[in-house]
Amino acid sequence: NSAVSGGEILYEDSSVAHASSQDLQRIRGKEISMIFQEPMTSLNPVLTIEEQIAEGLLIHESCTPAERHEKVLAIMHEVELPDPEKLCKKYPHQLSGGQRQRVMIAAALITEPKLLVADEPTTALDVTIQAQILKLIKELAAENNTSVIFITHNLGVVAEICDSISVMYAGRICETGSVLDIFDNAAHPYTRALLNSNPKEADTGKYMATIPGAPPLLYNKFTHCPFAERCDKCMDKCRKEFPTLKTIRAGHEASCFLSDGGEKNG
Repeated sequence: NSAVSGGEILYEDSSVAHASSQDLQRIRGKEISMIFQEPMTSLNPVLTIEEQIAEGLLIHESCTPAERHEKVLAIMHEVELPDPEKLCKKYPHQLSGGQRQRVMIAAALITEPKLLVADEPTTALDVTIQAQILKLIKELAAENNTSVIFITHNLGVVAEICDSISVMYAGRICETGSVLDIFDNAAHPYTRALLNSNPKEADTGKYMATIPGAPPLLYNKFTHCPFAERCDKCMDKCRKEFPTLKTIRAGHEASCFLSDGGEKNG
C-alpha cells in the first residue's frame, strides 16, 4: 500500500529503493538482516525454533539438512542459548522473552550479513537481560565484522553501544555526530532538550524537564524548521525557512540556523 515517491536509499552505491524484486531478494536476510522489536509477534508460533533460524540458509545458501542443522546449533551456541539440541525443537511460546530475543539475533546473523538493523531489540526485556543482549549484539557484530544500525529512544543504550549517532525529528535527521559530539557538545535544540529530559540522580525530587507542545503531523510538507514551534531558541528565520544540515566540526552536523551564528530573536 506504499511506494517510494522520492529520494534514495543507497546500499554499496546502489539504490535499494528502486531495486528489482530479484535484487531485493538477494539482499534481504543475506547482506542486510533485521532484529525486530517484539520477538513474540515477529516469530511464527507454528514453526519450531530451528525452522525459523534456518530460514535464511534455506533461501540464500546451498546446504544439506545435516549441514543446516549443524549451523543452527552453532549460531544458537554463539548467542548463548542453553541446550541448543533440545531448544531448537521447541516453539516460541515455550521460551522466555530473553531467549526469544536471542533466537531473533541468531536468525539475523546466521547468514553473516554485512549490515544488521536492530529496531528497539531490548524494549520488552528487563534491565539485566537488556544488558546481556546489548553485550551479545556488540560482541557478535565485532566478530563477524557486521555494521549495526541501532534504532532506539533509550539514551543510556545509545551511550553504551553506539559509535556515531543520528538524532531524528519529524522523520528527518536534525543532528549527527560521534557519541562525544552528541552527549558533550549537542548543537541542535531538540538534541539538547532530549538530553535535558533524561532523568538524573541529582534531579531527585524535582520536576522532570519536558519539551513543550507536540510533534508535528508528518503528512504536512515542511517549509520551515519542524521544531520551531517547540524551540526555546526559535528565531524569525526558523519560521520562514527550512534549515539544512551544516558542518559544525569534522563528522558533526546539525540542521539549525544557530549553527550559522544566529542569535535568539523572539
